[in-house]
Amino acid sequence: MFPIFSFSGRMPIRSVGISSIAVLSFGIASCGGSDEVADDGDSATTAESSAVASSATNEDAEDAATPVARAILLSDGFDDLAEPILQVNRFLLRRDTADCMREIGFDYPRPDGFVQPDPRIDLRYGLASADVAGEFGYAFVLPEIPQYPSVPAEDLENPDFVLALDGAENEQLTDTLTLPEGKFTYVAEAGCRGEAIKAVHGSREAFLEFLKAYNRAESLGNESLAELRKSPEYQSIVSEWKACMAQAGYEDAEDPADIDIALGTEQESVDQAIEDVRCKDSVDFVQRASSIESVWQELERDRFLSDLETLSSTEDRLFGQIDEE
Repeated sequence: MFPIFSFSGRMPIRSVGISSIAVLSFGIASCGGSDEVADDGDSATTAESSAVASSATNEDAEDAATPVARAILLSDGFDDLAEPILQVNRFLLRRDTADCMREIGFDYPRPDGFVQPDPRIDLRYGLASADVAGEFGYAFVLPEIPQYPSVPAEDLENPDFVLALDGAENEQLTDTLTLPEGKFTYVAEAGCRGEAIKAVHGSREAFLEFLKAYNRAESLGNESLAELRKSPEYQSIVSEWKACMAQAGYEDAEDPADIDIALGTEQESVDQAIEDVRCKDSVDFVQRASSIESVWQELERDRFLSDLETLSSTEDRLFGQIDEE
């Protein structure tokens, strides 16, 4: 059976604040709205928030990116791929940019070392971990991505510094991609950021292909989940889960996709979360939902394979550079 996968295309628990921003790179991929990048005093950090959806602005990209960086791939060698590849990409680009800038005489903050991402919390079919339910209920907070020192604002106001960092605008590479979520515009800078991109990805063109592969796979994950949720088979599973929840005293239980983690007091949140997971286990919710998605993904596999292979090979190459340190 073809492996189930998802990026941000998972059942959202609303209060977690899952958005469609992915911390990918320097390259800016904006979906709808303005293509400009806000200058918040740390150009690298802002530009590293590289897929800005219509529901968010560039100014809040750093905060909004934190939850979605928990994006997931579920099995057969792709498990936990998305979060590590986002963070290692971000680290390597920031590190190599700093080395380049320092070589030509500019002070640029360099990250101390790569921090392995925390283990993910799988939310594709709602909360499914008995351990998380028992300890936090629905009131858990996803770990933040590592933060790097900011570039001083005065440096970003220095034209020579900015030119060394990004190169001339006419030297930058751009590309676009239209998906159901909107139109994404990608930028691969020149200057030291461009040199970092080439060092990490081999070429700026390969870097842009990586960004597009990520967003295409994310979009297909959304489509896969949408196909699941509208299927009669899935609705049958939800009905069984609701019946179990009613027996536990939660007669008004919503679809697991719509449960709000801010529900009730902390203890009420824990109590309901425990029953939620217990009822999922009792009706084999996760396995049955995964099987339904597998059927659709098997039929659509030709649309998935190229991008997943790109992401998997990119992960191997980027982590190989970490191992060389």
